[in-house]
Amino acid sequence: MNNYSIYDPSFLNSTLYQDFMKEYPGEGTLRVRAYTANEALPVEGIKVEITTYYQSNIIVFYQGETNSSGLIDRIVLPAPVNTNDLEVPNRLLYQVHVVYEKDNLDKEYSVGMYDGVCSVQNISIEPATLKVGVLEWQ
Repeated sequence: MNNYSIYDPSFLNSTLYQDFMKEYPGEGTLRVRAYTANEALPVEGIKVEITTYYQSNIIVFYQGETNSSGLIDRIVLPAPVNTNDLEVPNRLLYQVHVVYEKDNLDKEYSVGMYDGVCSVQNISIEPATLKVGVLEWQ
């Protein structure tokens, strides 16, 4: 299995990429949302890589980190176009690989991308328990 990236200009001019875009001409968007403490606190600095499989190849479509609000917003990804409104919508599966080194987090999620739809991938980080001491009444 070969790895390709849309960050490589030579790949963008390749037949493989052109074939992929012909097969998936639609666009969906993805929002990644990272938080801890029951969604009370955003988590900054989570590394995110988004890939998909195509003709026995892995294509990297995004690499980045969550911001101070715990977000990566409006990641535009190719998606299949539906020709019939009465059918179940077609989707393209993407793998969202997340790494947060401070917490030894390394997870992968599968997200379906639909044409014209904004999907959301939530990442919940378990809060670290701190041993501060014993609470005593004054």
